[in-house]
Amino acid sequence: MQKTAYGSWLFPVGILKTPAGLGIRLPAQMLRIMRMLSFLLFVAFLSVKAEGVAQNVSINGKDLTLKQIFASVEKQTGYVVFLNQEMMDEINKKMSLDVHNMPLPSLLDILFKEKPIDYIIQGKTIILSPKTIRLAKEPGLSLFPPPRPVKGKVTDENGHPLAGASISVKNAKTVGITEADGTFSVNVDEGDVIVISYVEHESKEIKISAAMIASGMISVVLNKSLSELNEVKVNAGYYTVKARERTGSISKVSTKTIEQQPVTNPLSALAGRVPGLEIVQASGLVGSAFKVQIRGQNSIASGTNPLMIIDGVPFPLESIGNSQVSTQLVSGVGIGAVSPLNSINPQDIESIEILKDADATAIYGSRGSNGVILITTKKGTAGKTKYEVGYNAGISKVSRFMKVMNIEEYLAMRMEAFSLEGKTPTSTDVDVNGTWDKTRDINWQKVLTGNASRRNRYFASVSGGTDRTRLLLKGTYETETTVFPGDMKYGRASGIVNINHRSTDNKFSINFSAIYSTDNNNNIATDLYKHAILLPPNTPDLVLPDGSLNWNLGPKENPLKYLNQRYEGHAKNLNTNAIIEYKILESLTARISAGYSDYRLDEQMINPMSLMYDPVQNPSTANSYTRSNIANRGNWNFEPQLNYGRDFGHSRIELLAGMSFQKMNAAGSTRMAYGFPSDYLIYNFKAALTTTIYNADDIKYAYSAGFGRINYNYDGKYILNLTARRDASSRFGPENRSANFGAVGAAWIFSREQFIDHHLP
Repeated sequence: MQKTAYGSWLFPVGILKTPAGLGIRLPAQMLRIMRMLSFLLFVAFLSVKAEGVAQNVSINGKDLTLKQIFASVEKQTGYVVFLNQEMMDEINKKMSLDVHNMPLPSLLDILFKEKPIDYIIQGKTIILSPKTIRLAKEPGLSLFPPPRPVKGKVTDENGHPLAGASISVKNAKTVGITEADGTFSVNVDEGDVIVISYVEHESKEIKISAAMIASGMISVVLNKSLSELNEVKVNAGYYTVKARERTGSISKVSTKTIEQQPVTNPLSALAGRVPGLEIVQASGLVGSAFKVQIRGQNSIASGTNPLMIIDGVPFPLESIGNSQVSTQLVSGVGIGAVSPLNSINPQDIESIEILKDADATAIYGSRGSNGVILITTKKGTAGKTKYEVGYNAGISKVSRFMKVMNIEEYLAMRMEAFSLEGKTPTSTDVDVNGTWDKTRDINWQKVLTGNASRRNRYFASVSGGTDRTRLLLKGTYETETTVFPGDMKYGRASGIVNINHRSTDNKFSINFSAIYSTDNNNNIATDLYKHAILLPPNTPDLVLPDGSLNWNLGPKENPLKYLNQRYEGHAKNLNTNAIIEYKILESLTARISAGYSDYRLDEQMINPMSLMYDPVQNPSTANSYTRSNIANRGNWNFEPQLNYGRDFGHSRIELLAGMSFQKMNAAGSTRMAYGFPSDYLIYNFKAALTTTIYNADDIKYAYSAGFGRINYNYDGKYILNLTARRDASSRFGPENRSANFGAVGAAWIFSREQFIDHHLP
């Protein structure tokens, strides 16, 4: 089925649902004369402008296209435009315009007065469509009755709803998608054919009957596409295998899924998408750490982090940060400090494979005992040189606040407490004794955590090449703020380069990839939410008219003082890898993979004098201090291997033998300095009265291993997979440094048996 693409030239974010029934049904003879478009638009995008932006516009110019006009409208009002691709001719026509402070609907009426275009305003989105023309069968007769709505639900063969499945009506060009629960609604007539399709599933066509229209509800089940399952290959680490023929438990998340997630850490894109993979983030703050487990807790004291490999280079998930410095808000209790994967841009990733069971992970030996996560970055594609420059933005807010008492309920509760104890308010009970305004009613949750977190991403890339040589260059810069007051934000700049070359005789190939990124996290060190729910609703303003903090809050402290307590983290990451392959014989290939990674982190937690309660009246309580952690980790690996694969009649055998060498050096120190004479000197450790070194680490790690694989496939139906590895690690004592690992996996694709294929097609 050919799909019609829709889009806009703006940069909207989010999803907008439009009502069904924008199309009409014409007689067959009229369809041969004129092509009428009746489309159902489910997908549009929300503007990222703040609420309350003015809806009046002023535009003056000659020879302006509608595209230019709506670009100005978006800039002035925040409204974005979504249109059908077939309307581009009208959009590119030029006109002159001179309006001043005109309401947006009045401007739209002027623009489309003599054009075959209708518009609908939904939220902050303007939806354009061709004007509807209603035709009668004959002069004097009534018009055709409008199509009737039919609702439905799309699920997979296991009954799970399929969100985002495409819904279209044949010969009507009506396109839409299912909701998160798999439901949809479409206007149809008896005899219409709707087409439902979903990625990696077989499409299905349903002819609408009178009974379906009468019931108003249809159920659709889409089966997994076996043809696509045969062709899709998954990365199993040292080899690739067809998804249908794998014997181990391997899950794959593609770039299409990753790119749709507005996240800064690749682990966030995996949350809730892979069975058996548990991902918990320390907090909602950008840059905070993650706890990762594959199929549960495997160790009590030695950690449960899986082995992470990026383009063939081991990338330890263990943070080199210090939880005393990064604070619980960023590191989380029992999770660890800063996540090293913050430095990897999710938009640079082509796919992520998760290896979960013994058959899939045994080839990695002891390092794969907690599972393996394989990240493959994007590569250039053959063809004309392609330039891409883009920008996207997002906005997020606290989705739900705790229900708290209003001022009447609060005062009644407080007075009832006094009554039950037989007491009356004293001079210190400023919230109920009349000192504070008893009519003031503030929900401090919205004041302290009600800001909108704004995310902006800018990127540019160049890709292209021939079938022999391909190149990809891409750079990205992004920032994200928080929901707290103040100017805290997270920023990251990253670049990726990938070069592929293959000789003319197809015997020699080389692939080089490199990722470099730097991220800066300027964040709050204390969660203001826990303070927001404890403030009485009639608490006075936290900031005085002169801009200073209000310290006269009775027994309550001013939570805005924690804005001065900052966490600052600066990280740099370099990850490079080169893979060289040479085909010695038609069935024998030699391969060498070599990589290097370098990760550096400098983080500080600042506790200035201005954090102390009422430092003017009680200067003796002011005791400023700084915690600092500086760490780096360098890692290189070298892996030679031989691959053999050959067919013998109905049988195919694949052999793999290789070795792995890895060496890592890590160093770091954590120190604390306190007693600074001034907040202006708090970054200078020499100005402190006392300096203490908590720890100084210098860790060296060496690893070597030999591994092998035997895979036997008979007639595409019976598969046997044997993997083995012998490890040697410096992390164990001299007598226990080596160990053996192995696994056996088997599969029977019974659908290829003739008696199954004939009776259960």
